[in-house]
Amino acid sequence: MKARIMIALVFFLALLGGAVLAQGGALNYGDNVVGTLSATSPLAFYTFSGTAGDRVTIEVIGITPGLDPAASLNSPTQQQLANNDNDPTEPGSTDALIIHNLPQNGIYTILVNSVSGVSGDYLIRLNGQAVMPTTGLTDSPVDAPVGSGAPPQVFSFNANPAAPTSLTISATTPGFGFQAVVRDANGQIVALLTGDTQVSLTLPASTGTYTVEVTPTDPNTTGQVQISLGQVAAAAPPPPAQTPEVAAPPAQQEPVTSETCVARAPGPQSVNVRNGPGTDFNIIGQIQPGSMVD
Repeated sequence: MKARIMIALVFFLALLGGAVLAQGGALNYGDNVVGTLSATSPLAFYTFSGTAGDRVTIEVIGITPGLDPAASLNSPTQQQLANNDNDPTEPGSTDALIIHNLPQNGIYTILVNSVSGVSGDYLIRLNGQAVMPTTGLTDSPVDAPVGSGAPPQVFSFNANPAAPTSLTISATTPGFGFQAVVRDANGQIVALLTGDTQVSLTLPASTGTYTVEVTPTDPNTTGQVQISLGQVAAAAPPPPAQTPEVAAPPAQQEPVTSETCVARAPGPQSVNVRNGPGTDFNIIGQIQPGSMVD
C-alpha cells in the first residue's frame, strides 16, 4: 500500500507539471534536516551518494502534530529498495525508519510524504557506515567478550534454504545483561533479543547471510557470551485423514512444570516481547514474521 502511494504521488507530480512543487535536496551522512510538506509540496525528494556495502539509517520524524511521515529508499536506477511508515522498533510510533545495506555505488533517492495527508514540518536524519567486520559462525559454539567500551561483537552466518536455523546466545558471565540485534542480508532487523541468561531464535528456511550484533544492555558492564547455531528438522507432512473414532477419556495429565515459553510471529505483523503480562511492561525484544523465540 505504501509503495503504491509513493508511486501515485510521483505520477501525480509528473501530470501536474509545475503546478505542484517538491522539496528536498542533497544529503550527506550525519545530516539532520528540517523539511515541510504542504498541499502544494506533498512530496520531498532527497539524494545522497552511497557506496556498496554501506549500512544506511534513515529516520523521518513528524514535528507538526498529526503529521505521519512515510519514507521510501530508491536505488541509483530508481528501483525501490525499502519503504516504511511506522518505526518497527518503537510500537505506537508514527516516525518512519529505514535501515538498509546499499547494493552498489551511486546516487540514491529518499522520498518523503505524509500518509495522513496532514501538512507540516518533519525532521529527516541520514546516517551511514561501512558494515563492520564479522566473525563467521559454524556448528561450533563461539565465546566472545562483550562490553568495556569495545565496539559491538558482530557475527554472521548463512541461512539454510532446506530447513530452519536456530540461534542461541548465552551469558557465560552470571547476571550479565546483553542485547542482540539480528539482521537479514539487506540490513533489515529480524529480531531484537535481550536477556541475562539465554535467548534463542528460530529463523525460517531461507537464503542469504544474517548478522548478529551483540552489545551489553549496560554500556558500563563487561561479560562473556556464547553463540551457537543449530539446524531444526523440517516439519513432517501431515498424516492422511482417517475415519473419526470415538476416543476414550484422556488419562489425567501431570501438571506442567516447565518454565519454557515459545513465541512465534506467524505474520504479517511483528510481535513484541515484554517483561510482564501487559502492555504497560517494557519491551525486551521483538520477533519478526516467520521467526520464533524461546
